[in-house]
Amino acid sequence: MEPMVTKPYPWMCPNCREKTVAPVLSDYALTAMHDGLEYEVCLRNVLVPRCERCGDAIITSGLSQQITAELRRMIGLLPGDAIRANRERLGLTRAQLAATLRVGEETLARWETGGQLQPRAVDLLMRLYFDSAEVRKACVA
Repeated sequence: MEPMVTKPYPWMCPNCREKTVAPVLSDYALTAMHDGLEYEVCLRNVLVPRCERCGDAIITSGLSQQITAELRRMIGLLPGDAIRANRERLGLTRAQLAATLRVGEETLARWETGGQLQPRAVDLLMRLYFDSAEVRKACVA
């Protein structure tokens, strides 16, 4: 995968329409919802594109990925690479595991790539499934 190229700063602010957005090294905090619960997520010392005029922050895809990773860590969800590694360890295709968990294959793909957080209940089921032959047998029946 090629690295994403971003246009040079300053960027135009979508709020005040001035070309005054530049990266600032700062903390970034937000309240995130997952499974009906609120979590206070705080990233320390991250580059945040921010408008010098109005102060609005621009959430880039890179910043969004950092937020998702921190939220996943806070909640204690399996990381995407661990889901994929466990699936491969069991010799399953993505389609096979998705069918067993009763989720769409594209949904499982998003969990594995980190594009979406899995529900906590499904996370627990996956942990049990990966660790127990009895659970795997029960899920197939």
